[in-house]
Amino acid sequence: MEEALPEEVIPVTDDHAESHQKRAKSVKLAVFVSVLSKIFGFLIQFAAIPFAVATLGHGFQIYALLATLGNLIGIANIGSGPGIAMQLTAFAVRKDESEERRWFTSGLITTASSTGFIMLIALGIGLVVPMPTIFGATVIGHEAEMRAGFLVMAVLATLQNTLVFFTNAYAGYLEDYKSKTAMMAGYALSIPAVFFVCTTSPSPINLAVAIFGVPILSQFYLVYSLWVKDRPYLRFSLLDWDKERGIKIFKSNVLYTLNAVGSVMAKQGTVLLLSKYGPNEDTAGTASTLMQWYILAVSVYIMIAGSCWPSFSNAKKHGDWNWISRGLKRLSLGLLVSGVAGGLIVGFFGVPVADLLFQGKEVFITAELAWLCGIVVFLAAFEVGTMFLLMAFDKMRQAAYAGLMQAGAIVLGIGVIQQNGIQGMMYVIIGSLLVLSVASMFYLRSAVLEMKAEILGA
Repeated sequence: MEEALPEEVIPVTDDHAESHQKRAKSVKLAVFVSVLSKIFGFLIQFAAIPFAVATLGHGFQIYALLATLGNLIGIANIGSGPGIAMQLTAFAVRKDESEERRWFTSGLITTASSTGFIMLIALGIGLVVPMPTIFGATVIGHEAEMRAGFLVMAVLATLQNTLVFFTNAYAGYLEDYKSKTAMMAGYALSIPAVFFVCTTSPSPINLAVAIFGVPILSQFYLVYSLWVKDRPYLRFSLLDWDKERGIKIFKSNVLYTLNAVGSVMAKQGTVLLLSKYGPNEDTAGTASTLMQWYILAVSVYIMIAGSCWPSFSNAKKHGDWNWISRGLKRLSLGLLVSGVAGGLIVGFFGVPVADLLFQGKEVFITAELAWLCGIVVFLAAFEVGTMFLLMAFDKMRQAAYAGLMQAGAIVLGIGVIQQNGIQGMMYVIIGSLLVLSVASMFYLRSAVLEMKAEILGA
């Protein structure tokens, strides 16, 4: 008879102070490294991408769709997610090599199997379905290039999905700053790669490889770092596979994916819907640029909330309510200030920045679009914060409900996109974020009250 898995592992009391110290160190270092990595993110968006727009001309419209596709495959998966991190937070201080190895191996097999399955589906679609059927009139005359790019992005996204397992493992050990440092190096390398390919062999596919493929090299380094340098006892062995653990991680990842459905629809799906159904076939570049600003803002919020959530998970497992209470107040304030600042910056400076970077090119941003994007950037702070906190407090089912509500709101808004084009796309995204925020805040409030009662015995 198999041993039942506990819902959560509570480390012994002697580890309490050490866990508190490691949480504080983890958050500080992760945020510091994230700030540095955002510098390279801004350089990509405001230096490398404008150079690519000037070099590729209409080819940038094709790249914009490939980038959207890559992000879509990269997020819309059924088995790659934070499930392993949610389990390993219990071992951030107190080691249990045998137990950790069983969780790690079971999760890795689950992730590799599911991402491989997704890649086969994506490759099949890319080989069989006509490209204009998927992307609309924008790709007419570029079908062969679009199909090749589709296949390339399917492989790159699958690699990224599989290797992110090691990133999540470091997050679980409250050592997220190590993976963030490696990824920062990858993003830094992608900047000269963009200039190189645009100067020597400019094409949408080469640009996609420079931006999406080069950072994958840093993820391969994380494999070496975890298995060889930091925790060699986690090295893969089929003997450590455990069905129950694999299923539990798979369920967590599926719920994470369902939560991400709304995010995927907002950031990538709306661009594809606009390309397919919008009244103007030449808006893909503008829509993709607005979504990149949205994604860039989200990455800033992830820098804050994403650096904290493993520590919240660890604090929950330790029953450290004081740390949780203080952390919630600080995180809420940080996200609110960042959201207001980000929204105002995009609203006030979106047009002059776009005119400076894209004047006479394939991107045309009006004052209305800039302010609509500013509202999106503000609401995204709630999207990110509530998602990570629900994850940290083991409420992935509720997070999935909220994500599906957001996706439903976007589907209901297809008619708005058809009638109003890119402005309609922004209206739909704003509406979906409002739906997500209200639902997530309701679920989060219930989760916090439940956790407080459980920890304090109230």
